[in-house]
Amino acid sequence: MFGIRSIATSLCICIACSAFAQSAGQSVNDLLLVAAQKGDLANVKNWLIKKADPNSKDPKHGMTALMLAAAKGHTDVARLLIAKGANVNATENTYGQTALMIAASGGHTEVAKLLIESGADVNAKEPKYGQTALRFAESKGHKAIVELLSKNQAAAQSEGTAAMEPVAVRSPEDQLIAAAKDGDTAKVKELIAKGVDVSAKDGEGLTAFTWAARGWHTEIVALLKKAQKDAEQPASTNKTVSAEKSAGTEKSAAAATPADSASANVEKLNETLLAAAAKGDADAVKDLIAKGAEATAKGKDGKTALKIATEKGYADVEEILKKAGAKE
Repeated sequence: MFGIRSIATSLCICIACSAFAQSAGQSVNDLLLVAAQKGDLANVKNWLIKKADPNSKDPKHGMTALMLAAAKGHTDVARLLIAKGANVNATENTYGQTALMIAASGGHTEVAKLLIESGADVNAKEPKYGQTALRFAESKGHKAIVELLSKNQAAAQSEGTAAMEPVAVRSPEDQLIAAAKDGDTAKVKELIAKGVDVSAKDGEGLTAFTWAARGWHTEIVALLKKAQKDAEQPASTNKTVSAEKSAGTEKSAAAATPADSASANVEKLNETLLAAAAKGDADAVKDLIAKGAEATAKGKDGKTALKIATEKGYADVEEILKKAGAKE
């Protein structure tokens, strides 16, 4: 589930600025979105004067100019957009989040305060998991925003989310997955130390590692990867010893099979990642990285996924790859 796992952070994606700025026949609405995302107050004013719709959405994610400004903490831009009729309670298309949820997750206190003063619903829930702006702020440790939202009667939502998430009676494996989603490193360490199965899957068929990767919880990803490797090591060693005894050799071909298989799988994931980057499929890129694809992988032409995305102007894909460790 993406509620506590930084969905709003994932939505803090650049609208493909270079694509907008360079494409012919661009609309004033497109240009307004670019200016809002950049915090370019002068151009936001300019495009609004030229009749840009303050409630227009980008075609891929359904983010409004106000959401883009909120994601980056551009308070002055947000104030102007609201003054010109931007809907403070509009929702984006991917997860149904509002500008307040996005600002809360990003830790932008002044923007959050402005949105609340302008009528943003502090108790609004994103539809898939029922999370509120308060829960997003709590999960990211933004204390000032937590206090701000709590004072505006959002605190009651904490009880509502308890009913939504089966926290009270959860298996150790469920607790591990929840901690990975929430970015709770201390809890993940505690559960790993107790020997909890890190390969366990939730109802959606996803592991703690996948959720941690999707939430960009890099320290947790490293912990889970090491725990998985440690868990597999004894079995691998036993198989090797057994094979050596039966074959009477120092090395067994069977012992190399798991590594060969893993290597082949990574290569396949890398190839798919390069193809997804070339298509500008941000969701596929994110999922492939979560499954183990290497953000630094290169194609036969020597180009990385980041290089491909940059050349094609897929800014959202660029940001995902950079967060995963890709460098220009």
